[in-house]
Amino acid sequence: KNELERSKARTLLDRKVGAWLGKAKKLRGELGTRERAQADIDADIKAKISQMQTHCDDQIKELQEHEESQKHRLTAHYEELLRKKQEEIEAVRTKLIDAQQQLHDRTEDT
Repeated sequence: KNELERSKARTLLDRKVGAWLGKAKKLRGELGTRERAQADIDADIKAKISQMQTHCDDQIKELQEHEESQKHRLTAHYEELLRKKQEEIEAVRTKLIDAQQQLHDRTEDT
């Protein structure tokens, strides 16, 4: 009778240990799955960050190129305006010199 009870207790204990081992194995599997999922999430985040950094770098480069282009365009525009003003100034200067010469010639005539 004692042997039968021991056998039943051992069987019950074996079942409980087996169940615990099964649960432990399942939990390890779930943990591994979670770790892999977290690693995938981390990789996705790193990829997104890298993608956004590349996008930002491209936009910065594009803006710098546009700014440089605008500088050249505005420089050319202002150089043209300056050239025209210098021509106008030279024309007025020439007229003043001519007028001064005519005035000088008239004063010599009188």
